[in-house]
Amino acid sequence: MQPKIRTDAPADRWIGAVELAIVQKAFNRLCAERGWSRDCTEARELARVTIDLYRQGADSEYKLHTMLSGSDFKTPAL
Repeated sequence: MQPKIRTDAPADRWIGAVELAIVQKAFNRLCAERGWSRDCTEARELARVTIDLYRQGADSEYKLHTMLSGSDFKTPAL
């Protein structure tokens, strides 16, 4: 089930380098899982939604991934 996405996310919520790294990791993982290149149409929409969700309060890679994939992600074994 896809999460309900608000399109009125606060544009003033700051996304600095640390925040961008969180969003980028979630985005990269989701693109890899789906077999998408990062510049395809679907990935561009995913990037927009990922940033919107971050601005709405999904402030960790885990939260973003879970909301966008519908499942927990597995941490690679070390």
